[in-house]
Amino acid sequence: MKCRDPQGSTEISGENPIIAGLPPRHAAGAVATMAAARDAGLPQPAGAVVLSPWVDLTLGGQSMRTKEGIDPIFTREAVQAFATRYLAGQDSADPLASPVFADLRGLPPLLVQAGSNELPLDDAVRPAGRAGPRGTATRRA
Repeated sequence: MKCRDPQGSTEISGENPIIAGLPPRHAAGAVATMAAARDAGLPQPAGAVVLSPWVDLTLGGQSMRTKEGIDPIFTREAVQAFATRYLAGQDSADPLASPVFADLRGLPPLLVQAGSNELPLDDAVRPAGRAGPRGTATRRA
């Protein structure tokens, strides 16, 4: 099997590749890429592993408020600054930028992991909670 990502820039080979989204924005990219590939009729990977996904650039998750001062790495102010730079004036609610708003039906299985004190904790919990009832196998660890 050979396919290209939705932008056509990267060829993906292998019988059953697994997408690994490790840093928070790459985790969101993994989810957004799978949704875009599905919408374009491209082959899907066997699944994805996403760690500490930051999938809501609107910063709408409750944990963005409740974990402020507890998260050992990020502050809400720093996360907002990253989002502003990353978006470069684009809509923060666009599903390609914030896959929490994407249609997650029929995606390959997702393994979602996040720490209990992370600002984007809800960014892990909300997509997993939405994907499971829509036919995507999910496991939160």
